Amino acid sequence: MHITSPSDIVIQEKLKESNHSVIFRVAMKGREYAMKVVNPFVCESKAYRRLRDTRLCERGVVPDFHRTIEKLDPTQYPQLSMFINDERPPSAIIKEYIPNMEPINVSNYAERRMIRLREILDDIHNANIVHGDPWPRNMMVCSRQNSRVLWIDLDSAQTFDERPFTSRQDGWIKEEDRVLDYFILALGSDHKEGKLARASSYNYS
Repeated sequence: MHITSPSDIVIQEKLKESNHSVIFRVAMKGREYAMKVVNPFVCESKAYRRLRDTRLCERGVVPDFHRTIEKLDPTQYPQLSMFINDERPPSAIIKEYIPNMEPINVSNYAERRMIRLREILDDIHNANIVHGDPWPRNMMVCSRQNSRVLWIDLDSAQTFDERPFTSRQDGWIKEEDRVLDYFILALGSDHKEGKLARASSYNYS
């Protein structure tokens, strides 16, 4: 997919915006993608390349990664005005557009989904990646895709080249495991009672 001019990227809809990034649904060369524009984008782009190389993208447990676009000119896209005054131009990550995703919660809870999300986090760690944001807002359920579950949002990820991990890196992984294991227990209990209570302290926004 070769991008030669700004007109090759048609921004169709803003999906999400934060202080440092914005995600759009875009059309490029006749196909739909999710385009995350972020400054800086090194952490997330490096993590996605590792996930692609270890075939986790292919397995559908994270969004499929297509490419990066570096040094976008925000003056060419009115939707990128938030980046105009930045010292460096923003870059973008082009990845799979997945409609109808929603975070795991009491209403879509299933034990098999929680087990699968736990397995996926182990796979991410085995790829030498610390997710960096292991909260339910990044644990997605796609009910229209045979109950697909996946992890998203890697802009806080740390990707390491070698093992063994340092004690600090190992501590990060153990902390992510601890957070998820407690959330699994809390949401399971909340599901049995039919309301969000124990898991309410976890960040859904």
